[in-house]
Amino acid sequence: MKQKLASAANYTVAAALFILAHIYLIKPSFMGYHSQALSLEWNEVDGATQTLVLALMRVCGGGWLAVSLTTVFLQWRFTRGREPWVPVVILVVGLISTLSTLYATLLVYLNTPGTPPIPGLFILILLLFAGYRLNEAGIRKPETA
Repeated sequence: MKQKLASAANYTVAAALFILAHIYLIKPSFMGYHSQALSLEWNEVDGATQTLVLALMRVCGGGWLAVSLTTVFLQWRFTRGREPWVPVVILVVGLISTLSTLYATLLVYLNTPGTPPIPGLFILILLLFAGYRLNEAGIRKPETA
């Protein structure tokens, strides 16, 4: 049961990051909170700034896509073989991604009128820790089928 919960937690993080990646990789304009932060609509932003914002969004999307696919692969591998190094790698890679995203969104929240989706990041962080603890429990006491 713990292994199924660990998988569910980590796959949920991966799915959320995959969705964010998809949005940030294909959206032709910035997000609503970006508009709030600048107090401008997309069409009011000059072309060079639009290009810069979209480039930064694509970088974020690519990073989230990489973390998402890595998490799926590693969780699948752990479920198959209980390799003890896998849970910590999932946790570290996930935390690097989510904490750097949290840092960026806090900068927007604290220094602009924008209201980025910060609570969702805390949920992802909690899920990463839950997945880690539950996977670690699977190493110490493997479940029987």
